[in-house]
Amino acid sequence: MFDSPFLEPFSRTKWWMIAAFWIPFVAYKVMMAAQTMNFYEVLFFFLLGMFKWTFLEYTLHRFLFHMEVYMPDSRYLN
Repeated sequence: MFDSPFLEPFSRTKWWMIAAFWIPFVAYKVMMAAQTMNFYEVLFFFLLGMFKWTFLEYTLHRFLFHMEVYMPDSRYLN
């Protein structure tokens, strides 16, 4: 990913580390939302957030992280 041998180790994460961080965080936020909203509102916003996050992550990965495919002659990407 990076040309720097110093930065490359920071780009690797075990698969379970993502879940260990995000599941408690999301569970807390859903519990807080459930105190002021009904079940269907919480479900709607949870699903909306999942859709938006998935779309954003896909878009960033597709167009930002693979920009050299779209701009092969750019001196900034080499």
